[in-house]
Amino acid sequence: MGDRGNIGIRQPHEEVTLFLYTHWSGSGVCHTLADALRKCTEEGRLEDPAYATRIIFDTLTGLRGGSTGYGISIGSPCDNEHEIPIVVWENHDKPTIHYGQGQFTPEGWIEAYGQQIQMPDSVTGEV
Repeated sequence: MGDRGNIGIRQPHEEVTLFLYTHWSGSGVCHTLADALRKCTEEGRLEDPAYATRIIFDTLTGLRGGSTGYGISIGSPCDNEHEIPIVVWENHDKPTIHYGQGQFTPEGWIEAYGQQIQMPDSVTGEV
């Protein structure tokens, strides 16, 4: 059961397509995409692929982000200041997480990085 569908995204200079998947609203993806493109236009993000992709994803999932804060890129990151963990699936097995020169199983990653991080208060900067 379900109503499966996808919205494909191919960003500039990339031959790889990212697919945003929905299990329950596939028959509505054209309408969802229209709503998302309208939001991208209103937010001035239609020509910013990373932000536009995220707005499309938010619209598909019902999540609500602003016009800044998150983005989705394909092939190469649009902006970055830190090492990037990459989750890689081979076939339909559990993924391997590639990070720096190392590789982790999901369980190993959770053990190494799964401690809850207390984020600083956005106003005072205090933890």
